[in-house]
Amino acid sequence: MTMALRSLSIGLSLGVAATAVLAGPSQREVRNAEVAIARDYVLASCLIKRYPGSSVANDAEAWAAALIQRGHISADSYARLAHLADTPPVALSSDGAPISLMDCMALYNSAGLPARIVGVIRR
Repeated sequence: MTMALRSLSIGLSLGVAATAVLAGPSQREVRNAEVAIARDYVLASCLIKRYPGSSVANDAEAWAAALIQRGHISADSYARLAHLADTPPVALSSDGAPISLMDCMALYNSAGLPARIVGVIRR
């Protein structure tokens, strides 16, 4: 490749990259970021509900507040997102005691949670 062609190729690549940066994130990228923040908020809400009055709940409350500040979801959506964490205890230890962290992580990792979050955010 000649030097002129190489320079042209590099210039075009940089121009395309600069245009993508200037255009900013797509609507899909913004929505994915909001769903990720909302998913974390649901996890924080679950921890707050499962460990009331504990240091875990205090940390989760601080985390939830930071997520609200980072996000761009309507304020009333956060209350509805918190309701997604209203699930009955399912995970039990061998002696029958609830395993709250396992329940929260199962909710967080559930395949249907992102769709439920999108339903809440779209309202």
